[in-house]
Amino acid sequence: MPQFTISLFMPSLPKLRAMAEKLKNMSKHMVLRGSSNGSLQLRSKSSTMKISVNFVDCEQPEWEKNAQEENG
Repeated sequence: MPQFTISLFMPSLPKLRAMAEKLKNMSKHMVLRGSSNGSLQLRSKSSTMKISVNFVDCEQPEWEKNAQEENG
């Protein structure tokens, strides 16, 4: 498993899918960004606009340190 520094539980799939469907119509590319404060952001931009959707207070799983070290 690759090393990671941030791990978040995703929002409900219907909410995430609805937002992603709307953003994908703007551009071929979408940025998905997670942060250690529990926020998840979807971003897309076109030549005329830039839109971001923020999901705040996403739960963060508890990982055992030994399990990460063994897999690394």
